[in-house]
Amino acid sequence: MAKFLNKKEQVYDLKLTSYGHYLMSIGIFEPVYYAFFDDNILYDSSYAYEDNSGNTYTNRKEGQNEIDLRIKKQTQYLESFVLFKEVDTNEDTSIFDDGYYKSDVTAIEQTPRIDMFKFDSMIGDAHLDAAAHTAPAWKIISLQNEINKSSVTDTLSDSNIPQIDIVAKYTKRIVDRTVDINPTSVRGLMDSTPAFGDDKMIQLEIKDVLVYAEEVNTELLTENFDVEVFAVTKTTATHASASIAALKTPSDGDFISIATTQANYTRDHYYNYVFKTSPGADTANSRFVEIDGALGSLNNLYEKIQSTLADEDASIDKSYTVSAGGFKVILMNTISGVKGNFSIKASTDVAGTFNIDGFKGARDQTETLERKYFDTVIPQVVDGFMVSPNKSEIDYTELTTGSVEYYFDILTDTQIEPSVACMGASEFNKKSYYIDLDFDCESVEAQNVSYYDIYGPVTEPEPCQD
Repeated sequence: MAKFLNKKEQVYDLKLTSYGHYLMSIGIFEPVYYAFFDDNILYDSSYAYEDNSGNTYTNRKEGQNEIDLRIKKQTQYLESFVLFKEVDTNEDTSIFDDGYYKSDVTAIEQTPRIDMFKFDSMIGDAHLDAAAHTAPAWKIISLQNEINKSSVTDTLSDSNIPQIDIVAKYTKRIVDRTVDINPTSVRGLMDSTPAFGDDKMIQLEIKDVLVYAEEVNTELLTENFDVEVFAVTKTTATHASASIAALKTPSDGDFISIATTQANYTRDHYYNYVFKTSPGADTANSRFVEIDGALGSLNNLYEKIQSTLADEDASIDKSYTVSAGGFKVILMNTISGVKGNFSIKASTDVAGTFNIDGFKGARDQTETLERKYFDTVIPQVVDGFMVSPNKSEIDYTELTTGSVEYYFDILTDTQIEPSVACMGASEFNKKSYYIDLDFDCESVEAQNVSYYDIYGPVTEPEPCQD
């Protein structure tokens, strides 16, 4: 439980989260950066309270001295938070499964834990290189594909990390047979099939995700950013089910209340299925079920629920279907997700007569991030010394689904084909985006290569003169 800091003894407070403890336990916790935040400081007291009419907590402005006194002397601050969910719900149920701990098989970093959070909104930048009124910013431009949508927050991690969605497009086309006599990349030799009998060939038009990313208003460093790759794993939503099992013959007046949805209880859209020895006519919210022993009463209940759903008013949600099996009536919710979980009410003396399980077991669709790792390439030269005779290369035949290279390659800077990068840059520079590439695009021009026969053209020999 978090406590208030003792300002006379504690200048700052540092604590490790459970994920930080895990990294330390395996020897890879190496903090190299720090950042300052002020999200717990109220600089202007007029923002402390505001009602619906716009009236603030105080109608006067604080002086600078008052603000300084309030923030430094009169405000209590809590120590660091390392637990971000309730203790009862903080257990990650995916860690233990099928009788073993997944951490023994798969690293915890692969699927970030529920208490693994990254803070944002830090104050300033350590390498700020701009005027006082500017702040570090990103310039992101897609050079080959359109940006479908963007958002300022990441809903999966619930953090203020901007999201940009770009879809890579690969199109198969039927084209006339051509021969690229001057391919500039390996893809130029592998992007088409051999020609068919009609002089046509299938060609793959490739538009990879090509992004120009620049952090502006900061100093240009050797390595300005890191790349992490995650796969979004989706689980489908499930449906809730309920069951009513007969234990013995119900008594006269026993009833079971079933709504079409949980919200319909509050809207009086539910039905009381009342067991009667001599049932009368049904009413608006009551359906009378004839008592006929344990199994007979259960079958009568099943038929009554079935007829009620069939005759139900169209304005009421029909959220479940009913079926009978042995000594049970089974209700299957047609609404997916946790909103299909709701209870079934009954009279107090029904407990020994029926075994009732309300609608439960439904889960919403979830999306989790699963980290992928880059295959480690051992450098040939370390600190100016050659450590291996040959350059290390990735063995693609041994890659697993946990590797980034199993799915795609990420090329940066000079690894990108200059003609493709320059073509995208020239298009966007016409629109005043001012893309600055480390390529000499003026010298990158499409050249038509011609081959000449030094022996001259093939001609028919002249006939011999006798």
